[in-house]
Amino acid sequence: MKPQKMLTWAPIVMAGLAAGALIWLSGYGFEEATTQRGPGAEAAAAESAADSIPFATAIERQAGDGVPSTQTASWPGFRGPDRTGILQLPELKLLTRWPDKGPAVKWQVSLGEGYGGAAVAAGRVYVLDHEKKSKRDVLRALSLDDGKEIWNVSYPAAMKRNFGYTRTVPAVGPAFVVSLGPLGQLLAVSPDKGEVLWTADLVAEYQAEIPQWYAAQCPLVDGKTVVVAPGSASLLAAYDGLSGELLWRIDNPAGWKMTHASIGLATIGERRFYLYPADKGLVVVDAESRTVVVADDTWRVRVANVPTPVFVPPNRVFVTGGYNAGSRLARIDGVFPAPMDLTTLWEVPAEEFGSHIQTPVFHQGCFIAVNEKEQLACLDETGKIRWTSGAELEFGLGPFIVVNDLVYALAADGTLHLGRPHGERLEMLASAKVLAGPDAWAPLAFVDGLLLARDPAQMVCLQVGE
Repeated sequence: MKPQKMLTWAPIVMAGLAAGALIWLSGYGFEEATTQRGPGAEAAAAESAADSIPFATAIERQAGDGVPSTQTASWPGFRGPDRTGILQLPELKLLTRWPDKGPAVKWQVSLGEGYGGAAVAAGRVYVLDHEKKSKRDVLRALSLDDGKEIWNVSYPAAMKRNFGYTRTVPAVGPAFVVSLGPLGQLLAVSPDKGEVLWTADLVAEYQAEIPQWYAAQCPLVDGKTVVVAPGSASLLAAYDGLSGELLWRIDNPAGWKMTHASIGLATIGERRFYLYPADKGLVVVDAESRTVVVADDTWRVRVANVPTPVFVPPNRVFVTGGYNAGSRLARIDGVFPAPMDLTTLWEVPAEEFGSHIQTPVFHQGCFIAVNEKEQLACLDETGKIRWTSGAELEFGLGPFIVVNDLVYALAADGTLHLGRPHGERLEMLASAKVLAGPDAWAPLAFVDGLLLARDPAQMVCLQVGE
């Protein structure tokens, strides 16, 4: 095993940690911030915010005739309740055989072209859409029962089509919903009526450089806090989910930039960490102190870094990517506040395993993803391929999740496949065309036996539970 090559950073200033002093590590600084972004800010602050965030002055809200479902299960954001893409619900019975036409369609709605997946909470489905004609991003709340719109909130976002428009999943927190638009615009609203709580603009405030295919990172809700990765002026930044107060930011003297990836979560011992693959490397940040404990410049994905790092207990992190990046499993060594480091355990080349845009799920000792051959594949903890779906099934760049040990995988052409892993093989149970496609790349969502999937033009709600 070889240690990762590490960047040279400024010394650690640990004295005064317990007293809440500023912490510096790896050349990154943490600053407490008290800027109030909510409706209660003083007029001067509001005028200043309006100057730096023009879209906030042109927000429109419309009410619809939809009614929230009484169902209470939630899929509150990207990759579900714990951001793993896995649910275990022993009391829920799932269909393992489908009619020829596939699972029953509960409802289907048209959306503006994009890849933004759904978040679900309190009977509402939240999706970030884009209206091409008006050039506005639109955050919608739909009824889980029938797909009817409950409300929508929109703001100007002038851009050209570039593989569609929106491509992020909203995140639901305690009494707020937050979305991140293609141009780096953060919008937080109330879940029930869509009333605007606060806004922020990552480009105006942090000089963030939006990736070439627009922002694709899904905001992270950690308790009552919204965490994002602007890159450029600040590596990470966090807002109070209700007020929009800027709570903290991490300086970024090396100028690492935003990628398409979202922030991952890790718990090592009793401490929580954020994992983010910036354009020039992977960072590990202690969530409590906001200290960058690892800044590794040996993991880069050329052109576009999309999959989120996957944490594997007790202290490992798996990264993968397209564009010939391959995959790597590394161990996070050390115990905070002592120095921490990354050690590579193994690497595999792209021809063996690499996920282009979807984040793998770690299930039954196996990293499951669509590989560069467009097959669903399992890479075990030793770096060996355990099974693939075979050359007869092509998934393109489609999404996948695991529910009760069953794999739901949506091929890019809109065909939904259901499989069950068995050690060294994958048993295919059912498949059906559920969307027109092509490019059905949006992350899936699952609640109460309902699966939500979308292609660039349609979102469908399928009854996959008994």
